[in-house]
Amino acid sequence: MSDTTTTRDYADGTSITSASPFGTYVTARVMCADGRVRTVKRIADTADAFFSVPCAVTVFGRTVTGYLTVEACSGSSVATANDPAVAKFVAYEYGRNADALPAGAWCSDKPAAPSVAVRISYCEDGFAMVDDWCGEAEADSAAAFTVDGTCVVAVTRAPRGGWAIDVSDYGHTLAVSAYRRRFPTVADAVDYLAARTGIAFHIVGDWDEAEGTDLE
Repeated sequence: MSDTTTTRDYADGTSITSASPFGTYVTARVMCADGRVRTVKRIADTADAFFSVPCAVTVFGRTVTGYLTVEACSGSSVATANDPAVAKFVAYEYGRNADALPAGAWCSDKPAAPSVAVRISYCEDGFAMVDDWCGEAEADSAAAFTVDGTCVVAVTRAPRGGWAIDVSDYGHTLAVSAYRRRFPTVADAVDYLAARTGIAFHIVGDWDEAEGTDLE
């Protein structure tokens, strides 16, 4: 007799799928600390503590180890109609690639991340490129700045492809491994800094698009 699976749905698009007859875990969709729902890369058959199930997710191509737990959106252990239960992923503090996600579990009542506009400037042979639209393909370096001149991240094109971080005014948030990473696009590097700092950086074509953000 083949196993059958049952999926239990939780709030915010999260769920846990288990197999009968023993209720072993098969897969799950979990809310990560950066506010994104991801399907687990792998998951243990059973919990190792009171509803703490070892598992892993993929963030920017990196495997992050941690555990699945279920709690209310607010972080309470008691779910209500106005504060429903969510399947959440929590990265192990000293686990593999823990720096890829903010620490702790996602909570709906956390203060909204500040929204900060950034512009990307591309350079080739030390000169700024007039046509930024082709910069991603032809530039050898780039930088993302806020309107007040803060360097979110400066990158150079790696010999084997991708972009490598050179420097950031938020460098205190980065592990040494961040400088060994290769990002497919400059925007991916900006997103990585957003995950590390908790700031919602968004890329604009010109500063007129920055209206309504925390840094204009």
